[in-house]
Amino acid sequence: MWDCARETASCSSPTATGSSCRRFPRRSSICGAAFRSPVRRISRPFAAGYGSGEGGRRRKVSVERFFADTNLFLRYLTNDVPEQAEAVEALLRRAAGGEIRLVTNALVIAEVVWALESYYRLPPAKVSNCVLAILNTPGLEVVESEVLFQAVLWYGEKRVDFADAYNAAWMVQRGITPAYTLDEKHFSRLDGITALVPGS
Repeated sequence: MWDCARETASCSSPTATGSSCRRFPRRSSICGAAFRSPVRRISRPFAAGYGSGEGGRRRKVSVERFFADTNLFLRYLTNDVPEQAEAVEALLRRAAGGEIRLVTNALVIAEVVWALESYYRLPPAKVSNCVLAILNTPGLEVVESEVLFQAVLWYGEKRVDFADAYNAAWMVQRGITPAYTLDEKHFSRLDGITALVPGS
């Protein structure tokens, strides 16, 4: 099995560039792109989907959108079925070139985390690197990308379940900092969250 986390960028920030970030072999311009773009830019219209109109103004060019399922990312990251990984790479290149737009969501990311952790037995830090690569893939729109980015960082750094990290990031984005929970141990590790236990 190809260890995606060993080959992807080793930096902790998506804005890091230069020699401190290693890239995917053969796929450096596609999945992850060495984390060179801030995650908040993922959901912006892909540059190749725009053209110049009259007077130098830019006009939007319609690009068809397609949902990207969990197994695409797993095949590509692990390369355990090479022919499928190559097919996914070709699809990602089409998206990176602006020919199509790929869209995915938080549940897909959660499934990727679960599979890499449970089936492929990768530790959280390596799973986090793999998911960060997905979140920074050009031509891929990730719904709630900023929430997911924070969740993935907490998951990799704070030793908490991904679901707890996601819920905490979702709360913080909406200005909700106190949380009633029976899992005080995990929530108390997350910055900005006040864990409250009913009856205490």
